[in-house]
Amino acid sequence: MIDADTPKLAGDLPEASESATVETQAVPRRMPDEVRKHLIHLRDGVLYLPSAARVLWFRMEHPDWTILTDLVEGGYEAGWATVRATVLTDRSRPIATGLKTESKAEFPAGWVEKAETGAVGRALAMAGYGTQFAPELDTTAPDDPAPTKTVRRPVHAARRGQKQEHIWDGPGLCPDCHAPPGKPHAGRCRR
Repeated sequence: MIDADTPKLAGDLPEASESATVETQAVPRRMPDEVRKHLIHLRDGVLYLPSAARVLWFRMEHPDWTILTDLVEGGYEAGWATVRATVLTDRSRPIATGLKTESKAEFPAGWVEKAETGAVGRALAMAGYGTQFAPELDTTAPDDPAPTKTVRRPVHAARRGQKQEHIWDGPGLCPDCHAPPGKPHAGRCRR
């Protein structure tokens, strides 16, 4: 829990001019205390604002705006899912989008729902709701190119002497099983 002694957040927005329209002005705001209490301390002192708290903050400020989600690829039959979330104003103007992919192998209890929640959280972070508390938006350094081949990474099962999973490292989806980067290949994948 974050207490009242927490310094002003770097992401707090400056005062906006009164002549700007509601949709385009930088609305002066601080994270409400009802939302601030949901900040979580991660390893290395990093703070994280969960998706549910971002939705709460968004609904407090814009109860008439909408968050639409749609399944882009995959689904229950595929064993993985990519979901897109779009934040829309009351006039159906898109403000931000977010994508998230999850697989059955990574989250067997409900990978489609987890992908949807992650996409909503990313879209809201892109719209300014807890952006500074969204480590998932960090990218790799420009001098650290992303791998472009499948690599073997040990997983928990491998530590117990069981089979290691092959992780697809892109770019894009695996052409055989459509595994997204950073996720394991499907069981019957040839790669």
